[in-house]
Amino acid sequence: MLVRTKRGSVEFDGSSVTLRPPRGLGGIIGGKSAMSVPLRAIRYIEFSEPAGMKSGYFRVNTGQPPLSGTAMRPAFMEAVSDPHSIVFTRGEAPSFAELRNAIEAALGR
Repeated sequence: MLVRTKRGSVEFDGSSVTLRPPRGLGGIIGGKSAMSVPLRAIRYIEFSEPAGMKSGYFRVNTGQPPLSGTAMRPAFMEAVSDPHSIVFTRGEAPSFAELRNAIEAALGR
């Protein structure tokens, strides 16, 4: 299963999750590089729905502290530069929810 956005893509092949930053200047400026995380290394998926003017995010958690954010800097702003995260819009949310469900089913949750 592959989900693409303007801010990158996430692919789940049943045994690993691969996160890729956007191609071109957007990926270089963000400081992210492609990463593949084996299913056995994933503890859970952090998933935040977009709300109002706030983007949502999809994050593969392998043991790092969850994104928390503050009133001045919401968690999705941290997700923009987090290598385990992809930020998405309201229109892209259903695809990411489906991806989250597929990964959680593979994890046995």
